[in-house]
Amino acid sequence: MRLFTLPAPYPDELGYSVIARYLAQWQYSQNDKLLHDLLGPSKAGVDPTTPPHLSRLAKSLGFAGARSFAARHTLLPYYLAFVPAMDRRRALRALLSDDTAVASKVARTLVYRCAEPDTFRFCADCMRRDLVVYGETYWHRAHQLPGVLRCARHRTLFRDSRVPFRSERPNEYWAATWEALMPSRTKRLAPQMSGALAELVATRSLSLLSTGFARDECTSWLQYRLILRQLGYVDATGRLNASRFEEDLLTYFAANDCQPQRFGLDRWWLQITRRSSVQYHVPVQHLLLQAFIANRQIAVPEQMSLAHETDG
Repeated sequence: MRLFTLPAPYPDELGYSVIARYLAQWQYSQNDKLLHDLLGPSKAGVDPTTPPHLSRLAKSLGFAGARSFAARHTLLPYYLAFVPAMDRRRALRALLSDDTAVASKVARTLVYRCAEPDTFRFCADCMRRDLVVYGETYWHRAHQLPGVLRCARHRTLFRDSRVPFRSERPNEYWAATWEALMPSRTKRLAPQMSGALAELVATRSLSLLSTGFARDECTSWLQYRLILRQLGYVDATGRLNASRFEEDLLTYFAANDCQPQRFGLDRWWLQITRRSSVQYHVPVQHLLLQAFIANRQIAVPEQMSLAHETDG
């Protein structure tokens, strides 16, 4: 029987964070019996992206269903945003089921290519606002997304907390306490791209989280080919001029102080536009490629207009 009432989740709060605050409220960093009663048995390390037994946790918090809770308080909307619709539905069914072994396997499949943060991250401005509004702070979903280093709301770089993002020990949860977030003891992340590009990636990533599972963001390799054909990188036979495409893309990233190799291996910007054995690509890769495409869609008409004026 559950003795205590779970705290209501705050806006954009990770499900992990709700459990961590619940334990901190009763001065537990971990408690096998308490968590067994709340979430059921668990032998694996804690996964911050998706808490175990989602349906059970959602019911404890008064949500109508696990899907609603997952859309608002897990990272799944971000990880699933670019997964094809049929595969996304299958993954959701598995993740929202009570079969923790299957759910854990699917979660690992979704995140293993993503460079997760080593520690939980936070925005110092968000932290100060949380303390004023709620009297405490918590782990925000939007601060933990792979490849996103800047707060979309305050346009400031995140800071690394003193709490590891993943624990190998089961039932170990750590709340976002002042000791873990104290600015004098934490380090601001180093920028990996220009402020404008970082803000664009952060804003788009926040949008993916905020829309839950309602919007289909999937862009297939064939759709990218069609767009690149409009931009002159693909000929009438469907052949990609890889050298020119890569040269222009790397020039764009260099102008934005971005090294795309940091966000994936094997020249992912080429793989993502080819029929390949790689099933899914990291969301930030799609966002970076789409930023380049948007830039070219503006630049190409301007170049054509300039050429026409020159010819005239």
